[in-house]
Amino acid sequence: MALRTMHWLLTHVPGEDTYKFIGDTLKIFVKEKPTPFNDVWYKTIPMDDQAPTDTIFKTEFTELWFPMEETENVLNILKKLYEDQQVAGNYACELYAGKRSPFWMSPAYNRNVFRFDPFWFYHQGVEGKGVREYYDHFWKALMKVDGVRLHWGKYLPYSGGTYGGVEYGAAFLKKSYPKMDDWLALRAEYDPDQIYVTEYWRKLFGIETISAQE
Repeated sequence: MALRTMHWLLTHVPGEDTYKFIGDTLKIFVKEKPTPFNDVWYKTIPMDDQAPTDTIFKTEFTELWFPMEETENVLNILKKLYEDQQVAGNYACELYAGKRSPFWMSPAYNRNVFRFDPFWFYHQGVEGKGVREYYDHFWKALMKVDGVRLHWGKYLPYSGGTYGGVEYGAAFLKKSYPKMDDWLALRAEYDPDQIYVTEYWRKLFGIETISAQE
């Protein structure tokens, strides 16, 4: 209910006074000092499997992964970006590290990463609407960071769209993933009839139709 109320204010009474009111209200629930705690190790891991993120708190995600050495740069960009209350919004985000992976198509391939995951509350306003407009703020600001990659299973920019001067598509992915061409060759070998090639993935990966290859 609180999130819906804040969203209503943002959409019906926009302006600095509304943004300040929402910001001041949210601060009531955020303690100024950290709260120390301890427990059995496996109970202190910040897992979200007990949160109803598919129902009551249905949440949408996009997730950007950066080389670890870009962490300070990314945080500086986010600090400036979040000064805009419309970007700060009324929900949360995650900032965390990830270990390098040997998997060719992993956003953490061959490097340790810093991950940023802004949340979108699905039930605010018209359900399912507005999420891309919100994520555009982050994509436009962060896609220009050297070495950025995105989580395959969460919201991705539109193929062919330009974000912060960077066009997202096949050329971008091949530059981002050194083994992309090798993976595409294996994909073609194991699926020669393109049974698993949807139009979405065809456009994103630049896969030619079978007739065009003949």
